[in-house]
Amino acid sequence: MKKKAQIEFRTMAIVIVLVIVVLVIVIGGYALTSQQFLDYFGNTKFQEENITIKEIAYIRYDISKDKVQYYDSTSWNDFPQNKETVLDNKKISEDALKLEFSKLYYTRNFPATLILVERNNKKIKELQGWESGRAYKKEFIISGFSQEEKGAVFIETMHTSARNDPNRGESKTRFRLSLDNNLCEYIGLGDLCPIFKYLDSPEYEIIGKTAEWRDAVLKNPISINYKTLNENEFVPKTETFCIQKIDDIYLNINLNEPKTSC
Repeated sequence: MKKKAQIEFRTMAIVIVLVIVVLVIVIGGYALTSQQFLDYFGNTKFQEENITIKEIAYIRYDISKDKVQYYDSTSWNDFPQNKETVLDNKKISEDALKLEFSKLYYTRNFPATLILVERNNKKIKELQGWESGRAYKKEFIISGFSQEEKGAVFIETMHTSARNDPNRGESKTRFRLSLDNNLCEYIGLGDLCPIFKYLDSPEYEIIGKTAEWRDAVLKNPISINYKTLNENEFVPKTETFCIQKIDDIYLNINLNEPKTSC
């Protein structure tokens, strides 16, 4: 019995010693690893040589207000009184940016002729109780695109009553498509243009194809002229960037990501 107790005591002693050895190795190794980690990532030289933190550099053109703004990592801001600011070592000019946005977005060839597939509006007959609806000709024309009118697109088309030959135009219709794709129809020759209440297949097609024509230029990169910091002085530079349209109103550019194609 005494011999058995001695064996159990030795076994427990060996186990305790082994546990202590393991704890010493683990704790010592952890301490070493932690110190190495702190030395590695706390080294200022390492951070300067291996980590490049780029400043957020976004600009946008507000079509509805015809102005350019920049982002300061917190909010969108108007340019200061001197109309210049520096983003990510790029000195940009409000006037130069606005000119480039205007050139890309508003420079078009007029008139632009688009084809209309769905040509018969039956809603007018249903809602107004007219004898017949409205049948458009197979083409409609984009006659203008106005910067002064906050990006409105002006559309002209001809129509007959639905009972007549749809290829024969009798009445001219003038539409205006707003930034948020609301279609209004001018009354007579004046400037009064109430929202068109009788949207049917032809008008939805006019809206869709006009919006596609309006934004097709955004598939092309825009050239931005700015000055970059080089040995304590700013030197001129030009790069191209892609445009992202946001909320139907804003044309956004990330100046950190120049691209030659979009």
